[in-house]
Amino acid sequence: MNPKASDSNKHIFCLTIVWLAAVLFVGVSGEFPLNDDWSYTHNVYDLAVNGKISFSDWPAMTLIGHTFYGALFCKIFGFSFTILRLSTLIAAWLTMISSYFLFCRLSSNSNIAFFTSFLLAFNPIFFCLSFTFMTDVHFLCLSVLSLLFYVRHIQKPKTSDFVMATFFAVWATLIRQVGLILPVIYFVNFIYSHKWSVSSLFKAAVPLFIVAATMLVYSIWRGTYYGFPPQYGSLSRLFSNLLNPVFYYKLTYRPGIVIAFVGLFCLPVFLLQIPFLWRRQTKRNKALSLILTLFLWFLLNDSWHYLPHGNIFYNFGLGPLLLKDSVEKINMPVVLSADGVLILRILFSVGAASLFIFMFLKFLPSKKNIHHHVGLKLGAALTVAGFFFYLMLDFAFFDRYFLFLLPFLSFLFLPDETISYSKIILFPSLIILLILSGFSVLATRDYLEWNRARWKALDYLTAEKNIPHNRIDGGFEFNAWHKTAPKDYDPNRKKVSWWFVDRDDYIIANGLLPDKEVYYSVSYWKWLQMEADSIVVLTVAEPYATDTVFSSLTASDSLNNFLSDIDSVHFGAAEMMDNTTGFNDKSSLMLTPTDKYGLFYKFNDVMPKEKWTVRIWKKGNSEKGRIVLSAPDTDQYYKMGEQVVRDSLDWKLMEMKVSIPSDFQGNEIDFYVWNNSSDSLWFDDIMIIRERFTKLPATQ
Repeated sequence: MNPKASDSNKHIFCLTIVWLAAVLFVGVSGEFPLNDDWSYTHNVYDLAVNGKISFSDWPAMTLIGHTFYGALFCKIFGFSFTILRLSTLIAAWLTMISSYFLFCRLSSNSNIAFFTSFLLAFNPIFFCLSFTFMTDVHFLCLSVLSLLFYVRHIQKPKTSDFVMATFFAVWATLIRQVGLILPVIYFVNFIYSHKWSVSSLFKAAVPLFIVAATMLVYSIWRGTYYGFPPQYGSLSRLFSNLLNPVFYYKLTYRPGIVIAFVGLFCLPVFLLQIPFLWRRQTKRNKALSLILTLFLWFLLNDSWHYLPHGNIFYNFGLGPLLLKDSVEKINMPVVLSADGVLILRILFSVGAASLFIFMFLKFLPSKKNIHHHVGLKLGAALTVAGFFFYLMLDFAFFDRYFLFLLPFLSFLFLPDETISYSKIILFPSLIILLILSGFSVLATRDYLEWNRARWKALDYLTAEKNIPHNRIDGGFEFNAWHKTAPKDYDPNRKKVSWWFVDRDDYIIANGLLPDKEVYYSVSYWKWLQMEADSIVVLTVAEPYATDTVFSSLTASDSLNNFLSDIDSVHFGAAEMMDNTTGFNDKSSLMLTPTDKYGLFYKFNDVMPKEKWTVRIWKKGNSEKGRIVLSAPDTDQYYKMGEQVVRDSLDWKLMEMKVSIPSDFQGNEIDFYVWNNSSDSLWFDDIMIIRERFTKLPATQ
């Protein structure tokens, strides 16, 4: 059913304005690849700039339709990652608008069609992928357009709609092989709606035949002239997984993951309809719905520990964040606590349960249930089942693959008739929609900001410091895009990251790693947590030399200074020596309330990143007395410590451990002790341990 023109214009305007505002907030700038799109961009670059067709060895899909689309934009506007990102955002907007028209044709509720289109557009996975040149959004766009024109043709047969639907199905298949199943919905509906005959079977199969023939011709052409990469998808390899016992283990948790994701991301649509469907069902069907939901929920319980499962969705952020430390699950920018993960898993479980109870209430036999477009529903259900089986079989199992299910599920999820819902029901649905949308926008902004900081650090290394690409572990996309792998590259090497790294003299990370030192850092703002964070460049720490200064506080002959085991180091204020009280002997430094400071010494060979440990025995009030390290300008550096680490009779060992900042200016540090009490304090046996670089880390 078509909505009124006024409603349609209003809905499209609202969708577009909100979408545009969200895009402007996130921003499209950034000359860098994201996720796997470096490999697709290589193909686009060769076609747009070099005028030749090439295929990266990384992708496992047909891809050629994606390549020509991106090359068209680059031919017009010039090659850049930003232009390719804009091309995806245009496809994403078109997906949102065409979804609205598709949903309006499947339901008499234009407001729910608007609501569902908004929900799809701001789905966290879809929204985040819209800012990449990944194939997912382009493929979904073509799939929705194909379904829209098939539905238009079925509702009011026009040859032009049939041609357009098949054209978009062909184009989708030339991006991903799974596009072959798009005409299935037309095939099933035609068979259901027409009397069975060879003629009707042939007519129903025409789109399938055209798409399959196109795929066959493409495969022959590519295989003849370019060959296929090892991971290129094929039916024989896919079905060979049926012989692998691991496949049957995966069946214990993969179905639940898919259902949980779909359930959570479609939860607002379910909440609008469940009360209406509940009122229409018989008591028997209500009870049966609850029992079956509970049974399936327990049957899929093994999926619990795998949630959230991702590629795009991780913990409580959007990504993926493919750096050396984040792949090891350390130094993650956004990490939920154990309680937070538990809450997230509960939300996924609520989504799964809502999906089950919604489907049972809607499709269990009832005189009050009205179903339109039965042939389309059967076709959509068959397509969903086929793609679901593919998700179970395929080696790769990423959350972004689940997007393809959404337009087909809309045939099953959208109401067939005008439904009534109260404001009480509308309110929680809107709240969940706003929370999902807000998370999508903020988390995507964080993902882009994280990458902008990361690539700013990489630009510093390569452009300002002239560090060769092959000496840097800049994360998956950097090393893949710049093809830094050595000729004898082995992805199983343990010393470096698996993503084509030759040497990792410099490592981009979210934080510190063992045996590494910070060489450079770039800060960025995290909107989800409303705090600043940094991307750091790490280098291998230079060997340390340890210098130790010890003094038992024995005065020099002149009584002006205390001697130490290093001839050149004498601590000041020996005139305050007490010859009656000592820790190991009879001498110590006594500081009184009027003479508060002693043991002065100026170290004039200090370098950044030194690690200092200062220990001194103290007698007197254990809560008072301070060790002080200070730069001549105390605003630049001033540290004070008093931690007691050991007692011996009436003496207490104080210790302070500090590091000199990496941006420390100058080479002077003043050392002294301070009596900040109202009583006298005695100090004895001082030891200063300095762990110093043998030289500063190289910057060239």
